[in-house]
Amino acid sequence: MLSVRARERLSRRAHVVVGAALLVAGGGFAAWAWYPQPKSAPQYARCIAQSGTVLYGAFWCEACTAQQERFGAAAPLLPYVECATPDGQRQKEVCRAAGITRYPTWVFPGGARYEGMLTPREAAARAGCLS
Repeated sequence: MLSVRARERLSRRAHVVVGAALLVAGGGFAAWAWYPQPKSAPQYARCIAQSGTVLYGAFWCEACTAQQERFGAAAPLLPYVECATPDGQRQKEVCRAAGITRYPTWVFPGGARYEGMLTPREAAARAGCLS
């Protein structure tokens, strides 16, 4: 059996623990409610497409495949231009005219380019989808 003093100490500790838990939970909720939630890959892909951004790639390019895989099921929503001819030996005229020399290449509104892979969030930010 616990003494009265031991029960009081235990009770105070319980109050401190419960109070701390409520403070953490409340702060977590406040942060969740205050900050905008991340968008999903489909939302990013749709916004990227609407912005006029274009992703150039080639079917034989492993980095291009990996880039599309980063968007998962939303990859078909991306404004993708295939640069390789069906035999994989030449570059299509549309890509030559755009000055594409490396894959993947992102061309953003205003003409800014990025050669390489981006996360969906990075691509959306460069496309002007995040404010």
